[in-house]
Amino acid sequence: MKRTLIAISLVVMLIAGALAACAAPVPAPVPAPAPAPAPVPTPAPAPTPAPAELPQLELKMNGLHPAGVPWTESGAEKPAEWIMECVPRAKVTVYPGNTLVEYANAYIGAQEGIVDCTLAYAPSTSGAFPLHELIQQPGLFPNIATSNVVLLDLYREYPIFREEFSPKVKHISTSVLLRSDLHSRMAIRNLDELEGKVVGANHDLGMRAMELLGASATMVSVAEVYTPLERGVIDAALVPGAVVPMWNLHEVATYHELLGLNPAPMFFFFNRETWNKFTEEEQNILEWRLYQGMQYAQNIPASQMLMNSMEKDLTAPGQEIIYWPQEDMDRMKELLAPLRDEWAEDMEAMGYPGKEILERAMWLVKAYTYG
Repeated sequence: MKRTLIAISLVVMLIAGALAACAAPVPAPVPAPAPAPAPVPTPAPAPTPAPAELPQLELKMNGLHPAGVPWTESGAEKPAEWIMECVPRAKVTVYPGNTLVEYANAYIGAQEGIVDCTLAYAPSTSGAFPLHELIQQPGLFPNIATSNVVLLDLYREYPIFREEFSPKVKHISTSVLLRSDLHSRMAIRNLDELEGKVVGANHDLGMRAMELLGASATMVSVAEVYTPLERGVIDAALVPGAVVPMWNLHEVATYHELLGLNPAPMFFFFNRETWNKFTEEEQNILEWRLYQGMQYAQNIPASQMLMNSMEKDLTAPGQEIIYWPQEDMDRMKELLAPLRDEWAEDMEAMGYPGKEILERAMWLVKAYTYG
């Protein structure tokens, strides 16, 4: 019996050991994680420095014309206002014509920094822009609107036009102004009656045109033409009708022959160093505003002044507007054609495609006037 109990005990012990061996092992206890290190405070970023305040700009605007005349308002006072509106840090002072530089030296004054911005009349620039002399050819363009549109097309198609401008200036805009007419002391009713007359013109192409038409010509500026007319030194002046009342020329020249010759470009420039004082953003705003504004300020007032002059001053008692017979106008254009051909030859000699440009300009004139 005793042996039996011992045997049973051994069997139970063996079974218990086997069951213990099959059971899943108890994992060792996981040690507690170490405490996280205390966060290191991040220093606050340094404040961004405020942009330096831009300096104030004091600009000298050349008025080109005397104080009180419409051209000074539209060509100097208005752009001065636009500059100050677009760039509040700029103060622009307008100086009447011949105060800082003489009329004929406006372009030189812009290059040399005598003036910060100015208009410049192409015929007064002593051959600085030979390509632009195409626009001044007598008898080529029928009106200022066609002249301006054709010039814009030529600018796009022939970048060499803009390359004529000095690197010392920033070119903003070009406006083609009114054509010139004869204003005479005696009636000149046709081409034959012009023969032998003495005509004062304010640029070389006008003089040459008068000579081809049979007159004698002399150089006289618009500002100085009154006295030669009054004294009979010249018989007529070749100037735009819009400037006649401005200089009271109708007091001494009571006949007005409408020939429509020699339109002339008027440029608007900044001195390059002055232009570079503006920020890029200011330059973009100014260039857009002044380009748009100068087209308006030059062309629309010029046309309105011409119409006011024709409807009031040139038709007042004692004044007479004269239209030449159509056959004389056609003959005049034929007589003047060699001037434009000569221009094309001169441009070819200078390395420009003068003949191609002239042909293109004449095609554009036909396209725009027909339409």
